[in-house]
Parts: sequence; C-alpha cells; structure tokens
Amino acid sequence: MKLKLIVMLAAALAALAGCAGPGPKGTPPARNFDLGTSVPASRLTNVRLGLVRAVEPFESLDMIYRLAYRDGAEVSSYTESRWAAPPAVMLRTRLARATEPTSGAHCTLDIELLEFSQVFDTRETSMAMIEVRAVLSDAAARVSARSLRVTQEGAGNAASGGASALVRAADRLIADLGAWAAQQAVCRP
Repeated sequence: MKLKLIVMLAAALAALAGCAGPGPKGTPPARNFDLGTSVPASRLTNVRLGLVRAVEPFESLDMIYRLAYRDGAEVSSYTESRWAAPPAVMLRTRLARATEPTSGAHCTLDIELLEFSQVFDTRETSMAMIEVRAVLSDAAARVSARSLRVTQEGAGNAASGGASALVRAADRLIADLGAWAAQQAVCRP
C-alpha cells in the first residue's frame, strides 16, 4: 500500500513538473511586457488621479493587435506575448508616476481606456494606438471631458516593438492630458 502511494505521489509530482516547465521543444517561452519603470517626462499637476478603467477587449492580459491593411475591425492577440497586468492597471501606474503629489489638487482625472493596441498598416510596419475618454471633475461636478487619441509610429512587426511604442504613446498621452488639465481654470490652485 505504501509503495502504491509513493508511486502515485511521484506520478503526480512528475505531471505537475511537466505543467510548470517550458513548452514543447522549440517553443519559445511566453514573454510578459509592461510600460516600464521610467518616470514620464511630462507631469500632471494640480490633479488627483481617479478611476482608470478599460472597455473590452482591453481588460485582459492579451496584447491586442489589428491588421488594418486587411481588416481594421478584426482584433487579434499575440499567442506568445502577454501584458504583465491589464492595460488600465499599467496606464494607471504610468499616470501615477507622472502625477505630482499635492494636497491642493482641485480636480480629479478619470480615464476610460477605449483602445490600447498595435495597428499594422502593412505586414512589416505598425503603430501603437491609445484612445481614451478623460473626465476632469472638481468636488461639485464635472469640469470638462474630452476624447484623446495618440498614435506612435515605429512599432515594428513584433510584440516587443509594439510594447515599446505603447510606452512612448502613453507618455505622449500624459503630456496631452497635462496640457488639457492646465487649461482648466477651476483645476488651478
């Protein structure tokens, strides 16, 4: 009985080890990407960061791409590359790094992420695209709302190039959001 139990445990451990190991021979391991650890050059001043959420299919860890040269409405995802966190979480982290801590912030910035993808205009060239709906509110009501779309050329033809271009696009988005918030008189100290 003890020998049978030992054999069953050994078989179970071997099966678990097989699940945790690399894929079939020749299959590259899955790669995870995020938006990096650098601090964006542009700053968000006089705002508090509020809710950052995403619409489907940008709520998952899938790295989404579109083959616009074939059908821009078709959404696909890389099979061997994933985001380390959902795009809204990564964008919120990037925005938090750009937000200057201030107790006198008069406005709250809420973001709805509508697009976060790599868009191929040919088989070999692509751009990163981020589209958001942004809302600035003060304690009493909505101050201003707008939609922003940022594209970043030079995303290459692989997930790694798309990830790098999306970092640059996120930083451009932060600059645009900062300029927009600075124009709102009620948000100024």
